[in-house]
Amino acid sequence: MVDLDKLDLGTVDPEGSIKAVLDFPRQFEEAMREAFDFDLPKVGHFDSILITGMGGSAVGGDILKVLLKEKSEVFVEVNRGYSIPVWVGKNTLLMGVSYSGNTEETLSSCEEALRRGVKAIFVSSGGKLGKMAEERGIPIFKVPSGLQPRAALGYLSAPLLVFMNRLGVANFDEEFKETISVLQGMSEEFSPEVPLSANGAKELASWLYGSVPLIYGDGGISGVAAYRWKTQINENSKQPAYYHFLPELDHNEIVGWMSRSFKDVFKVVALRHVRENRRVSLRFGITRKLILGSVGGWREIEGKGKGEMALLYSLIYFGDLVSLYLAYLNGVDPTPVDVITELKNEMAKHN
Repeated sequence: MVDLDKLDLGTVDPEGSIKAVLDFPRQFEEAMREAFDFDLPKVGHFDSILITGMGGSAVGGDILKVLLKEKSEVFVEVNRGYSIPVWVGKNTLLMGVSYSGNTEETLSSCEEALRRGVKAIFVSSGGKLGKMAEERGIPIFKVPSGLQPRAALGYLSAPLLVFMNRLGVANFDEEFKETISVLQGMSEEFSPEVPLSANGAKELASWLYGSVPLIYGDGGISGVAAYRWKTQINENSKQPAYYHFLPELDHNEIVGWMSRSFKDVFKVVALRHVRENRRVSLRFGITRKLILGSVGGWREIEGKGKGEMALLYSLIYFGDLVSLYLAYLNGVDPTPVDVITELKNEMAKHN
């Protein structure tokens, strides 16, 4: 197995995915400050928000939705696909997010929403979405190009949160400060220079190596983080991973673990935080007890901080780091996603 304390990053990570991830706290803070300075027009009254995007560009929508859950009465939905819900209309604020600006599903859904007369703000590095914004007079928050969308989460998510501040939907001022502080500390704590013996991200990746991770969260912030863990392991580590959330999984998936035939295949990582519903906390313990004999192990990761934003981003950030160390153990370059490129090329033949 690869020695994570003796990595030649130029060889195992030639395109610098780890550098982009370690830079995340700065990226988040930079995007936040620029979003506060952004020339945001008055959009008037809206009673619903639709964030439309795909892949790494949609995660900011998941973050916004769950963080507004306890802060605002405005209805929020995340849209992943070509079409949009029937309720979208003139009282909806559309936030179209595409890192490249060329995501065909996002372009299609934005076109449909604009035909219905929505208010709109775009977040992108340009592309066709940038052209659409220019032609329709839609404000667009431009983000730097040159990254993989999944490595641009700070640029793609912080502006959405800031815009909610500025539009009077919610106030995240204190949570921004805590989140940046927590992320900065984690960037140092789990960097490649910190040895495995003191590096929880390296240690967990080593424990997961050779297994299929099952990432469990709750129905709130850790559920959003669990989905991000799954997709980051898929894309960075180039391997299967799955997620679910409590209490829902206790009404279906738990029955699947009555079989012990897959014990050597799966390992559970449970994402926890201090703001869990107390009944969900109880369920984590009981669920662990009931399925532990059928999985290869169970580990728990605690979110850092006090506010929901810091807790959520800390869980996400730790997962991003684990996925990179797991990629190095798997002997794969974390950056390319060749099969996605191939799929897009095949789709383009049928335009």
